[in-house]
Amino acid sequence: MDLSWMEWTWPTAIFLILLAAGLTVMSIWDMYVPSVKRKGFLPIPFTRGERFFISIVVFFAVMLLWLTFSDASLWYPLAIALIIDVIIARYG
Repeated sequence: MDLSWMEWTWPTAIFLILLAAGLTVMSIWDMYVPSVKRKGFLPIPFTRGERFFISIVVFFAVMLLWLTFSDASLWYPLAIALIIDVIIARYG
């Protein structure tokens, strides 16, 4: 299988490894402590897995918007996205 078309960088690899680790941890956590739906500031009740998924989508959106409209460093949107993700995971 030829994967030379993909530019695999360390940040890409780290992100994918962390994403896989997060999904694994969430799956194991949900097996031992089943999640219940709760309502936070989001408009409908969500389980922690659904909030995790929403935070991943928000992370992608923040990063893509930053890449679209700015040429500055990617550390700023990373910090912004992580703060938003923690807020969604904790209070969403």
